[in-house]
Amino acid sequence: MSVVIEDAGAAPDGVPASTQPVNIKPLLRLMVEKRASDLFFSPNAPIKVKIEGQIYPVNKQVLNVEQVRQAAFGLMTPAQLAQFERDQEIDFAVSEAGLGRFRVNVFRQRGNPAMVMRYIAVRRIDVGEELTINYSGEGGHHEAETDDWFERHDVVLIKD
Repeated sequence: MSVVIEDAGAAPDGVPASTQPVNIKPLLRLMVEKRASDLFFSPNAPIKVKIEGQIYPVNKQVLNVEQVRQAAFGLMTPAQLAQFERDQEIDFAVSEAGLGRFRVNVFRQRGNPAMVMRYIAVRRIDVGEELTINYSGEGGHHEAETDDWFERHDVVLIKD
């Protein structure tokens, strides 16, 4: 399979790519459009995207340590940044209007920040559409938690 990926997030004319901050929004749009599952940010490598299990560079721009740091830290709240500094890794989610939600993992790779973003595809269930839920766990513990969640969110649950 060949995939054509436009130069998403490329530096404007006259600005060296090595000093240009990474604009993440076009990359998130690219993920949604190409049905990509993951987006990878590593120092000394181009941004890469995973589509149908294959990894492709988004463009030829090689990110430096500071660009990856700015991209990752720019998504974090001050509390998340403090947690990352303490634990050297963090998982959180971000939402982008019109695109959806993305799970983010920031970690240290060879001593430098690196980041992976995963697109969380959400599908709304239409009124009247049937949804099958399989409960798991011993003693109905998870079943009770799930029932409680449905009640709190005004979802009608019909058990067989």
